[in-house]
This record gives sequence, structure tokens and C-alpha cells, in this order.
Amino acid sequence: MIDHIDSLLDQAIAYADQQLEDGGDDLVDGFKYKYKFPRDELTAYDEIANGQHNLIEMHEDAHGQRGIYAKCDIIAGTWVAISQPIVAYWDVETKEGKETAREMVQEKADDIGDNDDDGDDNRTTLRDTYIEGSLILRALEKIQSSPFTWEILQHLYPRDVKTASALPPWVCDDASTGQKVEKQMKGLHKLSLFPSDQNETICNEIALLLPLMVRYNAFIVETSSELFVYTVRAVRAGVILFQPFLSPNVSKFSIGDVTFLFANRDVAMGGELCHCYFSHEYICESTQTRNAILANDFALEEDEDEDEDEDKNRPAKRMRGDDNIQTSGLICVPPFILSKRFDPSNGRLYKPKGPDRDFLCNSEYLFPIWKARILEGTGRSNMHRGDKKLGLEHALPEWEAAIEFAEAYFPPLDMRKIPLYIQASLCASVNAFHDWAKLALRTKGLRVGDQKKARHYADKALEMHHVIFGGWKMRFLKRYSEEFLTSDSFRGQMSQAQLLYNLDELWGFYHGLWDELTASKERGKELIK
Repeated sequence: MIDHIDSLLDQAIAYADQQLEDGGDDLVDGFKYKYKFPRDELTAYDEIANGQHNLIEMHEDAHGQRGIYAKCDIIAGTWVAISQPIVAYWDVETKEGKETAREMVQEKADDIGDNDDDGDDNRTTLRDTYIEGSLILRALEKIQSSPFTWEILQHLYPRDVKTASALPPWVCDDASTGQKVEKQMKGLHKLSLFPSDQNETICNEIALLLPLMVRYNAFIVETSSELFVYTVRAVRAGVILFQPFLSPNVSKFSIGDVTFLFANRDVAMGGELCHCYFSHEYICESTQTRNAILANDFALEEDEDEDEDEDKNRPAKRMRGDDNIQTSGLICVPPFILSKRFDPSNGRLYKPKGPDRDFLCNSEYLFPIWKARILEGTGRSNMHRGDKKLGLEHALPEWEAAIEFAEAYFPPLDMRKIPLYIQASLCASVNAFHDWAKLALRTKGLRVGDQKKARHYADKALEMHHVIFGGWKMRFLKRYSEEFLTSDSFRGQMSQAQLLYNLDELWGFYHGLWDELTASKERGKELIK
């Protein structure tokens, strides 16, 4: 496979700049997001099914279940497949003269009110079927422009009329979108897209199968959040047969709508390639807790002071599990998400209903991250000689506790480890270099950083980033430059000047980088024209 990551990054950065310039919510056409990627570099379904892929193949196990298997020994970090969706729907899309999907969800929520026990499910249904309807219309456009698209889509479930007939029919809760789908389906046979003797039969199959294919195969893909890009609902074919497993050996990352699947550990020849439906911090949890996550079985224990009789008549407020939490500010879970999920009085995650359903990752992973953020915000990044006497804590051990958890439970190669290493490195670097270190040693009120740990975690972040994404230092800095330059905003005792010096010490954040980043943005603008 040829490395086209830089080209995708250039496009993503250009789209992010365009979105900022356009004012964010004013972008009206989802089709403006057209990431250019060489088609011959994408992994085709037939390439895997027919045994033509160099690394992986598809066959059935003893129980008749199809899966993806290694044709040879695969080294950790190897990209095993690259996929771009047939059709996609971006979460920032709006439509001129009509309500957005998000506005419709809010209107529905207002109609339902707080006392409707099924409120969350209704809102989700409306949003999902509206998006699914949009995806169906886009798939029909693709079929009309290239009938071969239907041959590709036929690899998706359900693959035949018999299977589809046994499934609940697809119905769109948004009347306008549903009518458009119905109109397009009824007029499809008039276009004579297929051989005359099969045209009507194939069009009838499309009318039955396509909505169900979209329903069962439209997966959410979260793009790399540091690029200020977006969540996309996408229908793709060819690389979705990796079976779920709690010890995954395959992970993925996406830039724009292009998804890269890579081995997160060494895989021996003949081994099955598996992914995990859960965000990896939940792998360590009990079976009951994982089932609660899949069932979205969460209740927030709040409003305890309200009238008991009123509480009896009102169903518990529910919150959906965050299976794929986007990163923000170079940490694994954004503070605004944590603040909703943690009890501020004791720092514990609100417990889901049911016996023994609590989160191990609460106390050993998420809470240390939350605590480290708070301590750094109060200026306590590193140790002070008076801490022991005063009973004070500092942030670095909390970052290290989160890292210890990640290294114990996450796959050997995991993207979540990279921002943890970065945070620990930046935390340790406060007052660790140059005159700031000398001043901290001479001043009683300042905390002294740790050069050795700062460099150690900086090296680990860069090395793991390179194994997963390639490109060594330049690509690493390209992906994280914007976050680096604002990371002093929540760290007490670190000025912008100190941050720049520390970045240079840790990763060679040099002045010439600006010229290269500017050139990268210009290349991106040309690519997205």
C-alpha cells in the first residue's frame, strides 16, 4: 500500500479551515466533503473474497461463520485494509429551506416532554431514519450514475430477497424524505439501467433490499478530532466482516471518510482478525457491565432532593453509553462529557442499573484523567517540596495511573495511548527546562518539572504515532500542532513562551515548521477545489 496520509491530512485541514471561515453552521451541502483518495489503493470486497489480497483472506469457520484471516504473519502497525464509503452523511450537513436533522430531533423532544419514558428512543429513531433515508437517496444516485454500484452493494446484508422478506420493513419517520425514497424507487425501472430482461426484477430487488442494507450497514465513523473534522454515517462494503471480539487485534482510524484498519498487535498466519465494538477502556469490565453498555442501560442518579411522590411518577432519566468518545484537547475523554457522567461530590461515575454493574475504568482510568486536568488547572502539574507536609497532590501521578491502566488493558498499539503520553510529557515539562527550571529550583512557590519523564513520554508518543500513522515527526506535528499551541491554556505555571521552548525540546517544534504547515494548507485547498 502506498502512503497517502499526508494528502488526506492536507484535505482535512483545508476543510477545517473552510468550515471556520464559513461560520461553522452555515455549510449547506454535505457533498462538498469529497475526499480524494486513489481508488486502486482501496481494499475491494472481491480482492479479499477471491484471495487476491496480499495479507488477508475470507473464509468460513467450522460453524459456517465468515471471517477475515491472516494469509501470513502480520506485524503490529501494518495497514491491512483501507475503505472509503459508497455513500456518506456528515453530521454538519444542513439543508436550505428545511429543518436540519438536529432541529427536527429537538422539536420532537419538545413535543415529547420530560415525562415520556420513550423520549430518547423516539428522538434517536427520527434522527436515524432521516439520515438513513438521505443515504438511500444518495445510493440511488450512485446506482443511476453507475449501475455497477449495485453489484458492490449486493455484498452487504441482507444479500437476497428471502432474507430481506423475513426482516421488518424500513420505514422513514420523516415524511418528506420517505416520499422522496418511494418516488425514486418507483421510477427506477424507467431508466433502463440493467439488461432489459432483468431490469424490472433487479429494480424490485433494489426497492426491497437497499433500505435494509442501509439500515444494517450504516456505521458511524468518527474522524480524527484533532483535525476539527466530523462524525460521518457511512455505508461501505468489503471490509466490514471483521468479527467482534474482546481481545481485538484490529483497530481503525479515519481521516475524513477514509478509514484505515491496522493490526494493533502481531497476528500469526491463519489467525482471525477481530475488532471490538466497545471503546477499549470497557474491555476490562464484567460481562454484565458490557451488556449494560450495549443495551444503553444507564440511569443518572440525580434530582434526589425533589419531592418523592413526584419522583415515583417520573421515569428515571437515561443517558446513552459513550462507546466512541471523541478526544478533545489531547485527552481521551472531554471534560464536558466527564462532568455529566461523574458525581461531583465523590468523583464516581453514575452507576447503571442492575447488580454489580460498575465501571473498573471509572476509578483507574477516567477519574485519574479528570483529576489530572483539575490539578493542572490549579497549577499543580508537578511535585512541590511542601506537598507532603500540606497533604497536596499533583497531576503527573494521575496521568501515569491512566497510562498504567491503558497499557494493562488496551491493545499494544492503541491511539488513545498517544494523547495520554503527550499529556504526561507536557505535564512533566512544566518548569523542567531552561531558565524556568532554574527559577523553580530557586523559588519556593514554584513546582519543579521532570526532564527525564517529559522526554520519556514524548518519545513514547512519537514512536507509537509513527507505528500507527507513519510519517515520523513531521506528520506527528502536523496532526497536533493546533492543540500543542493551546495546551498551555489549562496548565497553571506554564506560559506560552515556556510552552514553545518545551515543544522544541521534546519534539523539535521548530520555526521552519510554519512554512511547511502553510504549504500543506495550500496543497489541501487545491485538492478540495
